[in-house]
Amino acid sequence: MPNIVVKDLKKFYNVGTEAEVHALDGVSFDVEPGEFIVILGASGAGKSTLLNILGGMDQATSGEYLLSGENVVKYNDKKLQELRRKKIGFVFQFYNLMPNLTALENVALSASVAENPFDAEETLKDVGLKGRLHNFPSQLSGGEQQRVAIARALVKNPELLLCDEPTGALDSKTGAAILSLLMELAERYKKTVLVVTHNAKIADVAKRVMRIADGKIVEDIHNPSPKKVDEISW
Repeated sequence: MPNIVVKDLKKFYNVGTEAEVHALDGVSFDVEPGEFIVILGASGAGKSTLLNILGGMDQATSGEYLLSGENVVKYNDKKLQELRRKKIGFVFQFYNLMPNLTALENVALSASVAENPFDAEETLKDVGLKGRLHNFPSQLSGGEQQRVAIARALVKNPELLLCDEPTGALDSKTGAAILSLLMELAERYKKTVLVVTHNAKIADVAKRVMRIADGKIVEDIHNPSPKKVDEISW
């Protein structure tokens, strides 16, 4: 049974007194628990708007976004804040770690606001940072910082993990490792993971790819034979 149902989702912006921008123009799809999905689109296609609405950082103009049966479109600001805190994990292109906190402290801080979190130390070990728990962000490589950011999102035990260009600031080898990690975590924890990117190569490794253009889902592809991460060129 889908844990995410999106029906005819629209987001319009007024520009000036007459022009209206349709950032999302009737988006519909279902997502099953544990799916790893790549949302692919060029700049301005609507993918970041969709991610912001799914993450409770913006509200749709109309339509439905059902997360575990509740219509998030109808949420007020307080309920959206609760949604972000309890049910959504975010991973961004830039790590946004607290520079004066260690890796463990960054992850523990995220766990402290969650309803049913995982153990912070164990989560960092799960993303391959057993020996870096007490290092500050300035003492970590870019790939290690992104692993801390993933652990920070995962420790909340979220229903949905949203990743916005998670490999965009990394070299190809490190980016491949992070992508493999996200796929592994989706499988191990049965978490729904949505990766938003403009990089078409990343789409080759996903079993499901949604292409978005002009605020619409123009393709929803199920790939029975995705490539392995080490088979794609960046």
